[in-house]
Order: sequence, then C-alpha cells, then structure tokens
Amino acid sequence: NRVATNHFDSMVQAYQHALRLGYQRIGFVVDRDADERLRHHWLGAYLAMQHKHARRNQALPPLMEHPLHEKTLKPWIVRHRPDLILCATNDLWPWVENCGYRVPHDIGIISVAAPQMGAPLSGIVENFESTGARAVDDLIFSIEHNVRGIPENPNVHLSSGLWNPGETVRATA
Repeated sequence: NRVATNHFDSMVQAYQHALRLGYQRIGFVVDRDADERLRHHWLGAYLAMQHKHARRNQALPPLMEHPLHEKTLKPWIVRHRPDLILCATNDLWPWVENCGYRVPHDIGIISVAAPQMGAPLSGIVENFESTGARAVDDLIFSIEHNVRGIPENPNVHLSSGLWNPGETVRATA
C-alpha cells in the first residue's frame, strides 16, 4: 500500500487557479526527469487542461529539459509569450526576472510544488500533514489486523495539495 500526493490534481488545481485569475497563455516549465519520475502526471494534467481550455493559438508547448537551464527560458518565453508559467521548481522566479520580465506584472508564476503555506511563491503546497496521517492510519490498520507482506492488489491513497496565493500571480482577474 502507498500514500502519496496527487500530482495530477496539483496541476489541475494550479491550471484552474490560473484560469480564475484571468490568465490565458499558460505555459509549463519542468525538469524532464522530475516529470518522468512522477509518471508524467504533471504533463498529462497540463495537456488535458490545455486541450479542454486553451484556444488553438493559446496552447503552448511545455519547456521540458534535463537539467533545466535559465539560458533556455528566455528564447522559450520570447517565442511562446506566456502570461503565466506553471512550474515545479523554486528557481523559476529569479530566472524570469533575470530574463527582463517582472513577476507577476509581466508573467505570473504558479508552482505545482510550492514550498509551504505563506511562502511568496504562489502555488500548490503538498499536504504532508494529511498524507502522513493517512500513512499512519494505514499502518495502524495493518498492525491491528495482522496484515503482513506485499499485498496482491495494493491500495494507493492520494492527497490533494493546498492553494497558497503567494505573490507571483496577480491578485484578481
């Protein structure tokens, strides 16, 4: 059995917040290896949301490379003109500003892996408290019911993240 963050849902939440705030040209920047480790849950959710919500001329290709470099960000921004970037790194904010753009005035940023509630970086914070509590509950259940070994059909419990408004998105639409 396993307990984890629902990374697909984190991207869906982030994209929905971007739409509610009035962003239209929503891009995604991620380290390719990080997305692969998560079985492409972030990319899959981004593409699904883009398919559902973006007009043809607003569907931006993600910037995915390993390792992720600041030097490739500016050409991608110039070519695709995002008004918001979804990301999974805390480094993007200074990189965008080093490219000559003001956050959130020129480009907003929402992280699908924001560091903590109350942090300046807007985004989805993993709900470690809920995830940990569920893991403890599962362990207690296994001990009380003498469950041992690797289950034939393991259960996976996913926890949704929490929205942190931060300072890297505009306040309202």
